[in-house]
Amino acid sequence: MKRTAIILFVCAVSLWAGAMLFFSALVLPTLFMNLQVHEAGNLAALLFPKYNHWGTACSLLAAASALYLWLRYGLSWRTVAIVSLLVLAIQLYATLSLHPQVAALRGVDAPAARARFDHLHKRSVRVNGLLLLAELGLLVWCGRRVDPD
Repeated sequence: MKRTAIILFVCAVSLWAGAMLFFSALVLPTLFMNLQVHEAGNLAALLFPKYNHWGTACSLLAAASALYLWLRYGLSWRTVAIVSLLVLAIQLYATLSLHPQVAALRGVDAPAARARFDHLHKRSVRVNGLLLLAELGLLVWCGRRVDPD
């Protein structure tokens, strides 16, 4: 069971980190370099709910696997489980609160709404960066310390 839990953990974290890198480094820049800002924004807005739900699913699987490993195999997994649970909480905040707020303000012309959209968008970029750093940190931890046997 330990090997299976580790594989689930590493796969979940890898799939989420890979999706984050692909979306942030390739998809969004390609959209905004090749389309009008309004069109690119509309396409990105269509993709973000699926992106966030994917992140939630991967984060949930990673947190559950890490929690299982901590409870079953000891303290060496405690930090990973705690970080994974924090990542899940941040991902849930982004999926259930932050991104719906951004989506609700998208396209509203009022100056106050535009200022709020810009503020929330910046927060979203920071949250995404924090999640990516945490995911990569978890992968480095696993790569350096995990012995699946």
